[in-house]
Amino acid sequence: MDVQKYKILYKEGEAEISEKKSRFIAHIAPAQTEEEAQAFIEKIKKQYWDARHNCWAYSIGEKQPALRCSDDGEPSGTAGKPMLEVLTGQELHNVVAVVTRYFGGTLLGTGGLIRAYTKSTQEGIKESMVIEKCLGVMLSLTCDYTTSGKIQYLTATEHIPVLDTVYTDNVTFEMIVPVEEVGSVEKKFMEASMGKAVLEKGVLLELKGRGCRQFESYLLAQQRSWYDFLMDALVDGGVMKRIDLAINDHTGILDIPELAEKCRKREYI
Repeated sequence: MDVQKYKILYKEGEAEISEKKSRFIAHIAPAQTEEEAQAFIEKIKKQYWDARHNCWAYSIGEKQPALRCSDDGEPSGTAGKPMLEVLTGQELHNVVAVVTRYFGGTLLGTGGLIRAYTKSTQEGIKESMVIEKCLGVMLSLTCDYTTSGKIQYLTATEHIPVLDTVYTDNVTFEMIVPVEEVGSVEKKFMEASMGKAVLEKGVLLELKGRGCRQFESYLLAQQRSWYDFLMDALVDGGVMKRIDLAINDHTGILDIPELAEKCRKREYI
């Protein structure tokens, strides 16, 4: 079964805690592959080359993630494992965590170390940006003008992003609907239209966060519609099956021009 919704780290985070004069510095970052995760670990190790320990953990993948961790010289099970348990406990995917320890002269014991590595990892995540990714489907609905008001009401009450509305002899709504909600949404639309609406499913999209309204604001500033942007981004009218809209619901629109360029060059699938 495909994973339709999962959490990822969108922006790196860093935090530091102290425990009996020992410093624990946590760095949390996104990573798409194990190679990226290992490269980040090596980067932190070089940055803190004089530290006694650089313990790490990562979870890479969505369906069956690769889970790895290291105590880096700490007593077995006191560092990497509790760090990994924080990542999996918060259901994070494609993420790597490194906690650097500068020894303060006092032994913390097994319990103390587990608590320190757990807390520092948690604090690092708090300072990062976690978002939820979900798969969505482009849904096209065509109805008569009499029914269009009911459809507009449903899209508003169900919080369904409308990409574009085309008025001809009929009214056509272009929407994005989360995969897991397609069935129930289709049923509601058909009931509202008394079975007269024509529904068509389009390409599969991958959305980050809940930033649809912010993306609408961006497109409005560019004097473009959602539909214009997506159709330009698609290769040959729909060959590309997945698009990451790079939407962030905290800080606004990110990397949209870069995304469009990659799509046009067939570099992004």
